[in-house]
Amino acid sequence: MKKTENLENKKVPNAPNQSDQSYIHALQEQLDAYDKEKNILLALSNDITKVREKNDLVKIFPSRLKDFFYFTHAVISLVDHQKNIYFPFLMDAQTHPIKDQAIFNSILAMQYPFMAGDSI
Repeated sequence: MKKTENLENKKVPNAPNQSDQSYIHALQEQLDAYDKEKNILLALSNDITKVREKNDLVKIFPSRLKDFFYFTHAVISLVDHQKNIYFPFLMDAQTHPIKDQAIFNSILAMQYPFMAGDSI
């Protein structure tokens, strides 16, 4: 009698229904997306560690990210949290839409303010 009672109290998992399968599929897609993102960031990180010249750094981002995002040029900026400004550090002159050297240099010299607490 005791064995029968123990078997009756145990829960036997049901076969997954359609909503369970959809949920599992959605979780698998999300896991695949995270894995892809991790691999992209790892490859980008590996490329950055191999850079020897600062001008090569700005070329890495377009080469690795162009398949995932549409953009026309890349700018690497530096942030000064004490002065609450950021400013361009590196821009690829070949891909930047401004071809006039004087204007391009003036953009490199500009500083942009931001409010404390802004996400930068």
